[in-house]
Amino acid sequence: FLGVENIDTNLEVWVSEKKQNNLQNFLRNNKVTKEDFIIGINPGSTRLSRRWPIENFAILADELKNKYRAKIVITGNQNELELARKFNKLSR
Repeated sequence: FLGVENIDTNLEVWVSEKKQNNLQNFLRNNKVTKEDFIIGINPGSTRLSRRWPIENFAILADELKNKYRAKIVITGNQNELELARKFNKLSR
């Protein structure tokens, strides 16, 4: 629409080596392999008014698991741990 052509659709994330190792261990311990389709969901937001209801994230995750056989990884910070726990209880 704006006449802009997107030629690179890769997403790059830079993390420290320590965090990279922590992530590798987490994935290995949870039996996530390179062949798996992984979807990251970050249900938190610094502004509560912008936060989608956690129930909706749980429904979405279940649909993604069913339709694409995806493995869902919840992301966020330490302050959002209770939100992640609620998500875990609501989703299959």
